[in-house]
Amino acid sequence: MIDVLEKVVWILTGLVLVLAGGWYLVLGAPSPVPAIAMQGRTTSKQELTEKLDEPQRRKLDEVLKESPREGETAKQYERQREEFQTINRAAFERMTNLTDAMHEAKTVSSKVIENKDGTNSLEVFDIPEGSVMGTIGFQDQDIIDAIGDENIDFSSRMAARELFYAKRDQLSSDGFIKIDIRRRNKPMKIIVNLEDMVP
Repeated sequence: MIDVLEKVVWILTGLVLVLAGGWYLVLGAPSPVPAIAMQGRTTSKQELTEKLDEPQRRKLDEVLKESPREGETAKQYERQREEFQTINRAAFERMTNLTDAMHEAKTVSSKVIENKDGTNSLEVFDIPEGSVMGTIGFQDQDIIDAIGDENIDFSSRMAARELFYAKRDQLSSDGFIKIDIRRRNKPMKIIVNLEDMVP
């Protein structure tokens, strides 16, 4: 009887280790950077542009004029409030680690909102203090419409994961990324820049 029980325990332990190894292979290890090391601050467009090279500045000027929302004119979009956020390397490492991102997604409450044009957006609540989302500048009840001018299918985890990797690479190459949100029903743009990423 004991031999059978021991075999069952060893088999279950082996299965747990295999599943854990599979999870590690698919998602990767959590970032070794502690959450307490993350820092973010509000900055100005002038300070941001001083860090960028000429092609990056042109790209920034372009994206600040391109609306991801259907039916919105360039003039309407240009008049929207802009908020510039700078994050440090620790916040970037945690933000771009898929394991950490998925863990944080579980700690933030959210709901998918269907838009009239057929796209969907994500409203976020209960953003924990010291989280990546808080460091980037999100507030409770912000509605995320687009990241880097791309509307995200928030109802599809696979689509969100693919976009996650694409936007991580874009932040690395462009030196910034734009996030279109609605705050208290007013559209605005958050431009996130990596503090120590200078050309």
